[in-house]
This record gives sequence, structure tokens and C-alpha cells, in this order.
Amino acid sequence: MLTLNKELADSGVFAAHIAINVWIGEGGPAGIPTATPEQIAPLYWELHEGRERAEVVFNA
Repeated sequence: MLTLNKELADSGVFAAHIAINVWIGEGGPAGIPTATPEQIAPLYWELHEGRERAEVVFNA
């Protein structure tokens, strides 16, 4: 994703990737961290607004 973001930078297009390292919602396997969509969504907004990082990992 870093290469794609770099290639598109001069065109005004921002490409980013968020690796989500949790089970989203309820009902996941025992011992696996969970998060709600409401907890993850702000990270997408932060990337959209800031356009500073092209890759981010979300951990619970």
C-alpha cells in the first residue's frame, strides 16, 4: 500500500490500508480480542482527514 500511495500522491488520490487485528462484533472465538465498528470507525476518519499514514494496524 505504501508504494501505491506514493505513486498516487501527486494526483491527489490517497490510498491507505488498515489491518484489523481483532474480531469485529460479538460471538468471536474465546480468547480473541474484540472491537465494535464504532471503535474502529474513527481510525478510518483520521486517515481520511489527515492523509499522513498509508498503513495502520488496529489492535484492541
